[in-house]
Amino acid sequence: MDSDVAGTSAQTPAESPEDAPIREWQPLSVREFGAAPQALVDLPDLGLAHALAGWLTSIQVSSNRTMLAGRTSQVTREVVPWQRVALRLNLTPRLDSQQRAEWRTTVLAHVKRPEHALDIVDAALHLEARAQARAQSLDELLSDAGSAWCVRLDRSGLVRRVDPNAASAYEMAMTSAEKARDRLSKAWSAAYGLHPDPGAAYRHAVAAVEAVAIPLFVPADSQASLGRVRAHLDQGRAKYVLAISNKAGDASGIESIIEMVSTLWHGQRDRHEGGTSSAPITQEAAEAAVHLAVLLVQWFATGAVQPRRPA
Repeated sequence: MDSDVAGTSAQTPAESPEDAPIREWQPLSVREFGAAPQALVDLPDLGLAHALAGWLTSIQVSSNRTMLAGRTSQVTREVVPWQRVALRLNLTPRLDSQQRAEWRTTVLAHVKRPEHALDIVDAALHLEARAQARAQSLDELLSDAGSAWCVRLDRSGLVRRVDPNAASAYEMAMTSAEKARDRLSKAWSAAYGLHPDPGAAYRHAVAAVEAVAIPLFVPADSQASLGRVRAHLDQGRAKYVLAISNKAGDASGIESIIEMVSTLWHGQRDRHEGGTSSAPITQEAAEAAVHLAVLLVQWFATGAVQPRRPA
């Protein structure tokens, strides 16, 4: 098992502070002299842009080729779909002497420009499974350079780097709630992707909770929504309890759940155009909604809300 995942064996002697490995590396000037750590950066600098170009060209596939006299040699070729990446991003192709488009040269020239580098890598991840297979090395490049971006959990693109605890909660919810996985993934990507879409993030966050809550609470309602789930819980609050006990040691009521569901439902101000309270979803509201959805999905999927047992 990978030691980074498995942790330290129980037989391992205790480490002194001086011998303990640095789990999250920081420059010596930060560790020893208290210098302020550098903030994460949105756009890659020239060094990272060139490193990303190197990562793209390292995505190769090997094959055997039989030559004359029965000799066999191994041939490697790059597999990034250069033309598709260029067309996706509307990059003007460079032409050779015969006026043929040089797609590889076009993409590699643009990836070395900080304003294009992240979009190109994001497109390559989305289009090529073998690029996804090398996602760990890409993530290391981004982390080493202090980038504000990292590889998505499903390796299909880039997302904004968030607090590790928040990312861990998202991963747990994705693992525990298969019905909500697709919507939750779309919500996270829309909130933290290279080109955020707050309205879509909020919409998918609501749908992720609905995917788990409707079958659980209102399975027979053919027109069920999160609003109807909220109404069901509000009207039947005496029927349910939380797995968490209250201060007296008794089962807690579900008031907090009702409040969270209500907050998520009522906060989607762009759901109906033309109303007096209709308004665009802000980025801050979208991010908060996604994290609220992560918690609700996790709680609903793991049985944190349970039917009250007869006295």
